[in-house]
Amino acid sequence: MKLSAEDVIARDIVGRPFLHEQGQFVCRGYVADFTVEGDYWTLKVRDVECLDKMAGQWRHDTDADEYGGSLSQYCSFVEDTIDDIICLSGYGMEINVGPECDSPWSEIDWPELDGYEGGPMTGRLSKRDKKKRRKKRG
Repeated sequence: MKLSAEDVIARDIVGRPFLHEQGQFVCRGYVADFTVEGDYWTLKVRDVECLDKMAGQWRHDTDADEYGGSLSQYCSFVEDTIDDIICLSGYGMEINVGPECDSPWSEIDWPELDGYEGGPMTGRLSKRDKKKRRKKRG
């Protein structure tokens, strides 16, 4: 379901986990703030980790503290009503904001990204179960 910037603000995404992809980089962390000023949206983040694709491990990252983009160019806000994930996308990037929960990395069925196969980051869904679930969505 498509959302407006006002819809995203109304969803109160502060404190929720996120998974971000831009080019070769995949990062995860928590939303610190989401604001809109004029034609520009800003997502401030905290506790960010980036995926080291060679080692297959998450590493703390102090460089990433906010993402943003123009509302009038290459911008899309879409909500997956099955998994309660809001996708904020802009020029060359995709940020998936998950629902609030105690263990977001093991409980949420995250979408597939370059370098990350999707689903919970640890735990319950096998690759076969993930494929079945994606077929249901599509």
